[in-house]
Amino acid sequence: MSSTYSPVPELNLLKAFDDKTDESYAHWAWMDEFGELEFLRDTPELMHGLLGFASANGSGSLYALWKRDDRADLATLPVVLLGDEGGSHIVARNVREFLQLLGVLEADLACDEECVFERDEDEVPAQAEYLAWLEENFGLTPPEDAWDIIGEAQEELGEEFADWINARTP
Repeated sequence: MSSTYSPVPELNLLKAFDDKTDESYAHWAWMDEFGELEFLRDTPELMHGLLGFASANGSGSLYALWKRDDRADLATLPVVLLGDEGGSHIVARNVREFLQLLGVLEADLACDEECVFERDEDEVPAQAEYLAWLEENFGLTPPEDAWDIIGEAQEELGEEFADWINARTP
């Protein structure tokens, strides 16, 4: 059995960073087991179409990759937020945008049926360390505003994702 966290190199690097960092470095909860979301087993199309990888906050919201097609490079798949309040929304067009998003969020993300929103603003003492890691590993810096990433992702993919998930939700 492989000790690799996932088939996504970017998430493997994030997991390694997460494992060695004792302090909070971004507004989110923690890395979860990578893979299909077993709680969706009653709706197999949803379970097979979403690959969970992190808890977005302490109340049950999750981040997942949306398998919108059969591409080989999973890092290019959109990242969605599955909210503990029932909503589901695109938050980044791909994993690298998601990594940038983590570096600029001012609070944990949550969502309801209508929208994505920030809540539970806490300090992130290791944020500078995370931003240095992001630059060193990917040559990326976050934009000034998290909503630039979220807005562009939703504009490009939001309707397609909403159609996809609504067609599979009982």
